[in-house]
Amino acid sequence: KYFLLILFTSLFGESFNPQEINFKENLILNEKEREYFLLYKDDLNYKITGPKRLEIISRRAIPESSNRKYNFGYILSYDDLDDIEINHKKYKKDFLYSKDHPGHGYTQAGKTILNIPPGEHNLKLIPSYRGKPVLVRIVKKMFKNTEGITEMILPDEDIVVNELQFNNKKRNYFEIEK
Repeated sequence: KYFLLILFTSLFGESFNPQEINFKENLILNEKEREYFLLYKDDLNYKITGPKRLEIISRRAIPESSNRKYNFGYILSYDDLDDIEINHKKYKKDFLYSKDHPGHGYTQAGKTILNIPPGEHNLKLIPSYRGKPVLVRIVKKMFKNTEGITEMILPDEDIVVNELQFNNKKRNYFEIEK
């Protein structure tokens, strides 16, 4: 049983901690506790070895009695690439709380998927709304099996379609002119 638990956790349950480990807070949803990191006044910095597919889960801390939508987000800085601004607008999530902060509620999850190529990478999350606490959790996301799932997207214009056969499978290819 222990071997299966360790195997399952290593395959599916990998989460990533920032270098700023002191900024953590546990949120509880339906008796399941999850560790989040506070993105508030300072950045969160991660060193990640790829290839990996990451899911960035973020929530905003709000008054417990609130029932309106809240804007929140962060700026994603990845290696030397251009920064990407991530924005979410979500309602309060029922039955989600923190033992450390009674009186606070938390929004529904804003989710972002990031594919990391092979090698060592620096990932930085920068607060978009300084003074508005956002909690962040990064987990490894498994690739979905797309075997046998296909959808052909057709161009608007009349283009020549060539049917090619590979190992008893036929595929349509479009001829593109300059």
